[in-house]
Amino acid sequence: MYSDCFHIFLDTSEFYALKYDFTGENSNSALKILKDICQEGKAIFYINHIIINEVVSDLKKEASIQRKVLKDALTSSPKSSFFRFLNLEDAEIKKRLSKVDTEEVYIKEFETYLKDIKYKMININAVDTNDMFRRYFHEQAPFANKQNKKSEFPDAYAIYSILEYLKENDIEMIVVSRDNDWRKILKTNPKITYKESLNDALGYINENLFIAEECIFENRERVNDLLIRAIEDSDFYLSDEEGEVDSIKEIMPRDIYDIDVLSVMDGSVLASGLVRTEMTLDLSVFDHDNSYYDPEDKKWFVINDRKLTLNVDEIVYFEALITINDNPKDVEIEILNVNQNMPFTVQVYENIY
Repeated sequence: MYSDCFHIFLDTSEFYALKYDFTGENSNSALKILKDICQEGKAIFYINHIIINEVVSDLKKEASIQRKVLKDALTSSPKSSFFRFLNLEDAEIKKRLSKVDTEEVYIKEFETYLKDIKYKMININAVDTNDMFRRYFHEQAPFANKQNKKSEFPDAYAIYSILEYLKENDIEMIVVSRDNDWRKILKTNPKITYKESLNDALGYINENLFIAEECIFENRERVNDLLIRAIEDSDFYLSDEEGEVDSIKEIMPRDIYDIDVLSVMDGSVLASGLVRTEMTLDLSVFDHDNSYYDPEDKKWFVINDRKLTLNVDEIVYFEALITINDNPKDVEIEILNVNQNMPFTVQVYENIY
């Protein structure tokens, strides 16, 4: 069960803890780092309409608080020195006190963040309403607290929409929440890596991004041997000449780079990378000087093929499954494919001349 990158979902409690810092003016902002990782294609960010509506509601409350602060300052004494210090004109003060303007600014920042991060929406309609009411009347999490259980429906739908999504999709997901009910329900699910802060989640992602590279370079000789065997087992065809590859005389993996983590599961990392590889190939190619054309059969008959030895410098894509133990040198490595299981294309004359 592997996916193309990390999948991450944030509860409203984490947005609140991070003070809704959607603009990311601080380069160390956790929300900015998450956005950067998603834009690089290393993670996919998930959300549902419940979280969106809760965040928007909180932003409106925050806007109301900010208006009150400004209003109190405006009516305080000595107000003139306060606003002279802020260098605000009367028109700017009125603008900041405008309910619509302040709310629009905060909500626009959130909408822009979602647009930039290229989120995926989880459908809450997949949740079984009958099951929700069964949990409600049996006082099961998140309805265990009798006093607050009527207010827990948004959390219940948010939580179980994630579980329904994971049933239908063959992925693992990092879920970030500081809520005890979220923890109780989700932490034991084998398809969920539960983290209590986005910083913890980012640390987990970075740890796995770097560990694949470390394991490959700590075991470079073994990786080279595995790459050689995988390339030897691959098919080759000539793109610009009739003929075939008779044998591979030598394969020399050189530089490995662009190592990336595709997914993490049960102590294993699926990683991809590129390796610059020098190959020496023995070829048999169609030789017009040693062939004749039969006009009745309308085909060429080859008397003798032309034998060539070709040196090829190839950039080879590979995927490796790394099972990690305590020590980066104590790992199991398996090359799952090279060149995406496609035949290698050899251009004869480009490499001769």
